[in-house]
Amino acid sequence: MKTKFFEIERSPDGNKFETIGKVAGAGNSQVQKNYQFIDENPEKGLNYYRLKQMDFDGSFEYSDVVSVIYSEKGDGVNIYPNPSNQLAYLAFDEGMENPSEINIFDALGKLVKSINTTGQDLDGRVELDLSELQRGSYMINVQFGRETISTRLQKDINSLNH
Repeated sequence: MKTKFFEIERSPDGNKFETIGKVAGAGNSQVQKNYQFIDENPEKGLNYYRLKQMDFDGSFEYSDVVSVIYSEKGDGVNIYPNPSNQLAYLAFDEGMENPSEINIFDALGKLVKSINTTGQDLDGRVELDLSELQRGSYMINVQFGRETISTRLQKDINSLNH
C-alpha cells in the first residue's frame, strides 16, 4: 500500500464524522512511521476519532474509532497550578481509577514527555516535573484504560512555584 495522506476525522456521536486535519503519508515505507496530530478545538466532553488512510491509487481504509474525553476544570482531571513553572499536579476526581500513562505534547504535537504510572499508588494525583520543558502551551493526555482525557497546561517561567 502506498499511503498518500491521512485524514483525521472527529465525531460527537461516533456516527457522523467530519475531517479536521490532514497529514502527509510516507508513500511506500518498509519501516514503521509515526505521525501526530493535535485537535486544537476539541469539543468539551466525549469526542470520537478515526483516520482515513488515502492511497495514491484513490483507495482508502478507515482505522478503528477511538474515544477521547476533553476535560476542562471539574471534568475528571484537573491540573494545578496552571500556568505553572517547575512543578504541576494532575489530580483525578474521587472514585476514578489510576491512569496507566500520562503523555505531554508540545504545541506542534510532538511528544515531549511520557510517564508510565501503571502499578503506582497515586492517591488521586501525580506530580509533574516541568523543569525540562520550554515555556509554552502543552496538551496533557491521561490514559485511563481504553479512554483518554486531555487537558491543557501553560508553562510560564514567571509562575510562582519553583
